[in-house]
Amino acid sequence: MKNLALACMCLAFSSQIFAQGALKYARDDRPVDGLEVVLELKPLASGRFDATFTTTYFDRVEGELVTTTRLLAESLNCRFDEQMTVCERDDRPVDGPRFILSVVQVDQIEGYTATFTTDTASWLGSSHKVENLAQGLKVID
Repeated sequence: MKNLALACMCLAFSSQIFAQGALKYARDDRPVDGLEVVLELKPLASGRFDATFTTTYFDRVEGELVTTTRLLAESLNCRFDEQMTVCERDDRPVDGPRFILSVVQVDQIEGYTATFTTDTASWLGSSHKVENLAQGLKVID
């Protein structure tokens, strides 16, 4: 019965994501240190997601707003619940990378922490890179 309740909660959370068109996690510190970060998961018709990471700040020297958007990965399989989102794609069997995007809720006050992991393996060797994208993220509309 507990698994059924959890499945219903996850389905309701996923339905909310699709109704909004995308799931966005953000932190805006521009009044303090000038940086806004947005992690966005955009749903695709296939049921998979594209993940982008955007940073925005005001360049005081140039007097202009600077926005940089980075495509983290495309066509990710994602699992959602209210405390964690994990998205991944594994292309290693054909010498491609494995991407893992994890967004984990620390608590109600501190919000979510996002990490992005890239693993590669080929006949030349392998690598494992973990990037801490942001902390203190909140789900936004």
